[in-house]
Amino acid sequence: MKFDFDDDLAGGGQYYCTECGRHFADDKTREAHIKTKVHKRRLKDLAQAQYSHTEAERGAGKTTEVLPPAHAPKAQKTARMET
Repeated sequence: MKFDFDDDLAGGGQYYCTECGRHFADDKTREAHIKTKVHKRRLKDLAQAQYSHTEAERGAGKTTEVLPPAHAPKAQKTARMET
C-alpha cells in the first residue's frame, strides 16, 4: 500500500503493518516485526471468525421474539364473514 508522507508518523508513515496497525521507522524494522510472535499472534486472531452483533446479543441473553400477527389479514376476514 502507498501512503502519503506524514511528518507526524514514524518513517513518514511509509512503513506500516496493516494487520497490527503500527507504523515503523524503516523497512528493516517492519520486516523484523513481521517475524515476531506478536505479529504472528495477531494474524492468528484475525484468521478466526469474528462475532456478529446478533451473536453477541444472544450471548448476553438478549433475544428477539417473533410474534404472530395481532390481526388476521383482510382476505381471511372476508372469507369468514361470508360463511
